[in-house]
Amino acid sequence: MIPNSKLRTTKIEILNRSGQTGWNDFIEYNIGYATPAKTVEDFFDKVWEVACEKSASLNFDKKPKTSLVATGDHAIRWRIHYNLENIYQLKSARFRINRAAFDLQQEFGLTLATPVTHQTFTEVIAAAVEEDTSILDDTHK
Repeated sequence: MIPNSKLRTTKIEILNRSGQTGWNDFIEYNIGYATPAKTVEDFFDKVWEVACEKSASLNFDKKPKTSLVATGDHAIRWRIHYNLENIYQLKSARFRINRAAFDLQQEFGLTLATPVTHQTFTEVIAAAVEEDTSILDDTHK
């Protein structure tokens, strides 16, 4: 017998067929506000192209849908929806898409890391020292 606490703490993933052949899946990425939507859409088009070249489980002709899911404090959450023919290739497909996104981020001038929207105190001091080296004189201590 399985205790209820085990069932409550177990991650359950719901897979959706939605009346089509294949399975619907999505991957989300946080991309900074400085990146225009057109750049993000072009980025996802190229990610899909590269991922399809490297994975037989993804069909290039079934284009994914890109959507803006949420606006956060530091980034916009974008989602790429795609259809997968064989559910047993789910992990492989996700890996190929994530790997393509990681490899292409510099080419498109964006970063998949959550953008830094603040400065540390040491960065501020370093910038001040660069501008005015007299800060290092003994008279300012």
